[in-house]
Amino acid sequence: MTFGDTSISKRTQTLVVAFTIYAIWGAHWASVMDEQPFLSGVIAVKTLVAY
Repeated sequence: MTFGDTSISKRTQTLVVAFTIYAIWGAHWASVMDEQPFLSGVIAVKTLVAY
């Protein structure tokens, strides 16, 4: 995965991807188990807060 022509370190790129996957999984889990809607805005906010 590339982030264009940026100076973002490989570690930071990995963390961003990992937190995004974690937030998507958490939203999926909540939608299945707690019957909460799966909203992309919620995922984006949780990813930014986690990082």
